[in-house]
Amino acid sequence: MDRTEDKVTSEGTALSALMLAAVLIFSAAIVSCHGGEFPMRAYERAYGQMIDGDYKSAAASFRRLSESSPAYPEIWYGWGTCLMETERYAQAVQAFSKAADLYGNSVLYDDKAGLRRDAMTAIGEVYLMQGDLMSAETEFVKCLSERADTDTVIAISATYIRMGYADRVMPFLAGQGLEETAAIVFPFWEEEKELRHGSFN
Repeated sequence: MDRTEDKVTSEGTALSALMLAAVLIFSAAIVSCHGGEFPMRAYERAYGQMIDGDYKSAAASFRRLSESSPAYPEIWYGWGTCLMETERYAQAVQAFSKAADLYGNSVLYDDKAGLRRDAMTAIGEVYLMQGDLMSAETEFVKCLSERADTDTVIAISATYIRMGYADRVMPFLAGQGLEETAAIVFPFWEEEKELRHGSFN
């Protein structure tokens, strides 16, 4: 594994761990508006399997949780992550889509729009993993149509770069009339250029 791949892997793992840890802490305190308490013990088991890299077992655990507690978007998001890691891409898109819908309709989350954006960005990432740039960019345009803020631009740009498509960042932003955001993503761009030894412009 070269320097770029090692950095991408470590940063992606750390980001996923932080995101899901935050979900775990938050979920411990909430009770579903649909009348059921959050299945903390089962979620912890699935979360632990995922962090340990046992994505197959974690996917099975999250699938069971999605059947018994379908109202919680973090369960669908976790399942989508495991499906993506085990290359079950069509199912991953479905799980992330469900998470996005649930986050969007929930009254339990202060930043439900941001969480919905994260799930939609994850769908784009699944498409990028398959080399399907058109579908990925369609999903990113949806994100921007709902929330064209700095965080969304950074999230989309970082996803491109993480998946090895840094050369698509500027054309995509220009195509959406967001050239002025180039200054925001430029640090990501320059870092990636350095790591890849100037292999793209």
